[in-house]
Amino acid sequence: MMRFSFLVHLRNWRGWSLLFGTLALGFLPSCSGPNLRSSYDPTYEVIDRGGLDVLIRGRACAVEEQEAERLARETVGFHLRSVVKGERYLPKFRTVRVYSDGNRWCAEVAVRPQKPD
Repeated sequence: MMRFSFLVHLRNWRGWSLLFGTLALGFLPSCSGPNLRSSYDPTYEVIDRGGLDVLIRGRACAVEEQEAERLARETVGFHLRSVVKGERYLPKFRTVRVYSDGNRWCAEVAVRPQKPD
């Protein structure tokens, strides 16, 4: 009988507002949180001289500095795969700069493919 004692409080409007308020505060931040924490910049720079002589720069932003750098590496790695399609290579990443943009960190990363040994 003690397990269902919270149902007694749902007979008035305060009980219902407490229930829905708790559900809203528990659900809403978890649903929209990850979308606001990190962002990719869709623009990127490409210097293509043919073959594997390519340099690509891109950036990404996140709440944590390491996460911003990781996301920027993923972004430029994706763009590198779209530029150097059928050739085998090893990506060489270089962090150009990491800076604070308000309450989040942004990282710019450059990547250049190298021939595998």
